[in-house]
Amino acid sequence: MVDYKKILSNSISEVKKRVKKLENPDYKKLMDIERRGKNRKGMKDYLKEKINKTGREVNKSKKTSKVKKSEIKMVDNLELHENKVIVSVNPYFYKMDVVYSSLYNFLDNCFCKVDGDPRQEILVELKPKDKKENLEKIGRKFNNEIINYAAREIRGLKTEGMRLEIVRRALTSHQPKENIEKPKKNLEDWENDPEGINIPWENKYGKGEVCD
Repeated sequence: MVDYKKILSNSISEVKKRVKKLENPDYKKLMDIERRGKNRKGMKDYLKEKINKTGREVNKSKKTSKVKKSEIKMVDNLELHENKVIVSVNPYFYKMDVVYSSLYNFLDNCFCKVDGDPRQEILVELKPKDKKENLEKIGRKFNNEIINYAAREIRGLKTEGMRLEIVRRALTSHQPKENIEKPKKNLEDWENDPEGINIPWENKYGKGEVCD
């Protein structure tokens, strides 16, 4: 049994030499181990090229249905399988919350899975519920979504101070003022009592007087 992990522990040039000596190497397995290990760009580019080359050879031969099912096509950051697409996301450019926000829009139409290492490479697996869906189109749509949410986050950070100021002003404008001037009673009119309201009945009309 081939120890691919041991092979990949070497330098890129040494790995290429050892892989060439192997009979029918499993490039996909090599790619998976490399992604979860050293995750070297040069190594992954080499393996992607080999995977694509193997896929083209399979398309030409098409010897058995089993071989056809195992073929994989690499397009940019997309790994196209028979019934799913794996999108490679660079965590240097995109945070995990952006990835999950983008993935939320695919939950109705796809079975979704997040894997990989959030410090090196995030792997998003999208398996459409409708088998007739174009896998490459789904993968590229996810690429658009993740850029969209990343741009939203950047705009949010730039306008955060403005939004906080708007909220602060809205809250302070609805707070009751502490020193509200109470209406002053007209004490002078009350003391003068021009209508004679405060004069007792007896003093005003005398005892025994009856009001008409």
